[in-house]
Amino acid sequence: FRLKIFDFIFENNKEFTKVVPVESGSNVLTIKKNLPKGWQGLFYPGYLPEGYLFAEAEEIGDSKTIVFNNKNEAILILTQGPLYESEMRVNNEGVESGEVLVDGSSAFWTSRKGEVTLIWNQNEYGFLLYGPESLSEMIKIAEGLLYIK
Repeated sequence: FRLKIFDFIFENNKEFTKVVPVESGSNVLTIKKNLPKGWQGLFYPGYLPEGYLFAEAEEIGDSKTIVFNNKNEAILILTQGPLYESEMRVNNEGVESGEVLVDGSSAFWTSRKGEVTLIWNQNEYGFLLYGPESLSEMIKIAEGLLYIK
């Protein structure tokens, strides 16, 4: 079995202290090289299915999107933003859908033609993960997010 060891990032606010686990030994410097200069305080996949690599990143308002692709041109997209700014619309025509748990939080998913969308919130952020992977693989990606300070 594999034992994960975590460090914690503490952010003090007037009303509360936010505690965010960050996997020890994660390659944060490599991750930061991929992201646009000044991007911090966001989540990045600590796990990606085999073959996926960073492709691009963009920011629209307070939302940040990170795109990964593989040699077969499959694309995984992770969008995140503060909950107060997060209004997401998902096409629900001709899709399977349901609810699952991501790290103990309720998440909504849809699946259409082999492409899965997973939507959830965590640590005051809203997330949308989209890609051509199975629902179980998408949950694994979602549960493996690392906080990049």
